[in-house]
Amino acid sequence: MAAFKSNDAPFAERPSTFRGYKWTNWEDCGFSDRVNHAMSSDNGSAYALGGFSGRGKSMRTNESWNDLGDVPLDVQRFDTDSSTWDRIYPPKEVEIHIPSTTNSRIDCPPVDYSEFISGRYAHSCIYYRGKLYMYGGRNDYRFFLNVDCFDIESRKWSVLETSQDNVPLGRYAHGCTLRGSIMFVQGGTMLDASSHQSLRYTDDLLSCNLETGQWQIEPVEPILNEEKEPLQVLKRDFHSAVYTNGRIVVFGGKCYFPNQDDDGFYEYLFGTPRWAKINTTGYQPPGRRSLQGIAYGEKSIIYFGGFSTRKKIFYSDLFILDTG
Repeated sequence: MAAFKSNDAPFAERPSTFRGYKWTNWEDCGFSDRVNHAMSSDNGSAYALGGFSGRGKSMRTNESWNDLGDVPLDVQRFDTDSSTWDRIYPPKEVEIHIPSTTNSRIDCPPVDYSEFISGRYAHSCIYYRGKLYMYGGRNDYRFFLNVDCFDIESRKWSVLETSQDNVPLGRYAHGCTLRGSIMFVQGGTMLDASSHQSLRYTDDLLSCNLETGQWQIEPVEPILNEEKEPLQVLKRDFHSAVYTNGRIVVFGGKCYFPNQDDDGFYEYLFGTPRWAKINTTGYQPPGRRSLQGIAYGEKSIIYFGGFSTRKKIFYSDLFILDTG
């Protein structure tokens, strides 16, 4: 039985406090507005990669999103001592020209960005031994399937050499987490292998060994209903997948069935090739997509924010799941 602890303030109009701590807002910290970027952290620093933003627009209006087809992916680092962001890739002498609207490129001077890694959104990023490993995502033209590696010290990108077996098709809005040297990828949206044009949700669980580059499809038994028929509740995107306490926990996302916000928590226990729904007690957070979940301590997960597809509202609640 997993238990919840919460600030009991699940809605955006209420201030968010967690265990006596309060949010601090750094208005002029040097970080540009963006959404669907990837983040990771090491000791003392946080990193944000890519995403897209509405230049001069409210992020809640979904108007005038920037075109990502022609711009390089940027890497921003947050220093917790100075509370400031700093772009560490591309080099600062490289000026990035971003169109002001999705459909307009006439205000963007012709610049060759071919030597830089492509901009993208809805990708994932994890930190492992001094490097940031980025997988998946998409831009206006393609889906990405490489595992790209950014060396923080040298500030150079490389492609992880992976095995030819079980290499997945490109996907975006998947869940991603790390267990030891193994990166696990769950769900997301990908191109249909039969048409390479239509999109489909997936509920598979993949692993990539960051030391050897070996991809593997993890054997998983489906969750069954009362009639012993497989449910498709793990077909989702824009969700959270976090490893802690010997299990991967999935929460949130836009679900294939039912096509709305699912408030269930699901765990994949290592040693048992199956998913199971977690019976939780205490505060029950509403289902949402585009949330953030991070491991906290050895047995807990902290969740923050998200957006309700069904209710069309943003959340600013902060809550913790105790898996112990």
